[in-house]
Amino acid sequence: METPAQQNFLFDSLLPRIEWFAWLLAITGVALAYFLFSKANFFISLGFLTLAAVYFLDAFAPRTYLIANSFSLQENTTQDKSFLVDKVAPQIQAQAMAATLVGIQFKLLFLPGSHTLLLVGTVSLAVIVAIQLYANRFSRKVLIITALGALVAYIPSDELVRQFYRHDSVLTEKMLYHLHHPEDKAAIREVHRLQQARQVQ
Repeated sequence: METPAQQNFLFDSLLPRIEWFAWLLAITGVALAYFLFSKANFFISLGFLTLAAVYFLDAFAPRTYLIANSFSLQENTTQDKSFLVDKVAPQIQAQAMAATLVGIQFKLLFLPGSHTLLLVGTVSLAVIVAIQLYANRFSRKVLIITALGALVAYIPSDELVRQFYRHDSVLTEKMLYHLHHPEDKAAIREVHRLQQARQVQ
């Protein structure tokens, strides 16, 4: 007879609460950005960075916790232990989720490096999903973040600029120029000046 798994305060209690709060912050930030509120970037940064930290810490979770947060595709709960599925995949999964979420944050804030983070993160997560499906076990959370990362990667940055700054034609023009000429330091300073002026209003 197996002894019941001992509760872990960090992974079973604290991190799940932080996770839900961080999702709320991230969604609020995206909504504020769409409706042109000046403080949107703060919520986007705090929300997505907190989510990335939570999922990165998942890499250090006890194996029983990681298995308990997966869903079996079979009726029986007895599964063969697999080093790849139970040990390697969760480690890669946690870090890939963190990379994907930081990539989403970078793209929404128009920071360099978002393409690389999203590419590495979503491809890694897609491989993890395939492995989990092959093992008759999958995580809905991983599937959602994979789809979200792929969607954000698919949306052109130019389109995001036009949506988030649609009521400020001057800032839109400067942002688009900056995206296509990132080496232009004067353009960066001008964008920052216009953004700060917008936040003061």
